[in-house]
Amino acid sequence: MTTADATPARVTGAPSLTLARFQAESGRGLAVASLILGLYFLLGSLLLVATSAGAGAVAAIFTGLIGLYLVVVAVLGLSRAAARVRAFEATYGRDAGKQQPVT
Repeated sequence: MTTADATPARVTGAPSLTLARFQAESGRGLAVASLILGLYFLLGSLLLVATSAGAGAVAAIFTGLIGLYLVVVAVLGLSRAAARVRAFEATYGRDAGKQQPVT
């Protein structure tokens, strides 16, 4: 393996370490949004159960199932994103691809 084969473009498909880090961190924002939405749905289902009788129970079950699904998908997404970042940092170093703020 030559040094050209070990460049970030060869390993991740990104042309630079900065873009490779962005690629490794991608999905984290969507996972956080899914987690917030899922928790909102779970809270909504609890409120439906508490405030309605009979017909509201079916809606509460569906809302709760959707919320639970979103929370599980979010946790898996956050876990995958963290694993990608750990692998990237193990390969290129802890601060590789980070940009310094311009002041």
